[in-house]
Amino acid sequence: MEQELEYIYAVHKAGSFSKAAETLHVTQPALSMAVKKIESSIGMSLFDRKARPLELTEAGKIYIASIGKMLAAEEEMN
Repeated sequence: MEQELEYIYAVHKAGSFSKAAETLHVTQPALSMAVKKIESSIGMSLFDRKARPLELTEAGKIYIASIGKMLAAEEEMN
């Protein structure tokens, strides 16, 4: 899976950028920048950063569902 997609999925699963960064063995600022880069490219926020724990926006829910489909396809191919 593409690294940025893996990052987004990890943030979603962990419920926070700091926990996901720890799991991915990257710094939290680097992870945040990678996610913001994707959000900028699609023109929408994927995470509600004010919510604790972190929540997906509507666009984020669609994005995560798409990542889930990609993961299922990868697993099926393997």
